[in-house]
Amino acid sequence: MNEQEKEIRIGKKIRQLRELKDYSQEYMAEKLGMSVPGYSRIERNEVDVNIEKAYQIASILNVGINDLLNFDEKYIFHNYNYGSDAEHAFVINSHIQSQNKEDRKTINDLIQFLKDQIKEKDIIINNLLNKK
Repeated sequence: MNEQEKEIRIGKKIRQLRELKDYSQEYMAEKLGMSVPGYSRIERNEVDVNIEKAYQIASILNVGINDLLNFDEKYIFHNYNYGSDAEHAFVINSHIQSQNKEDRKTINDLIQFLKDQIKEKDIIINNLLNKK
């Protein structure tokens, strides 16, 4: 594998993780203190990403640097954080990026449904705990 291939994968991984977190390029650029076109160049592998910038990106995406560098698009991790320390992770074994728009919409609708179910479950649990 040459350096160009490695860089392509890093930019693609950053973009995929950003999309999974439902973050816009504008959000990422703001958090990184850079312009949107500048950030977009990172995702398109038009600029090198130094280790400091990679750590910043990983932090914003709430993933470890190893998770960022080794992200495999076959496994999609979407962390949903709420409340104090609660965290839920959904793992979907799919090639979502290769699916057509309708399939991606269906998958995104399912993810939203599951998020809503988790919220309902937590409300019920909190209500039951408060009744004791």
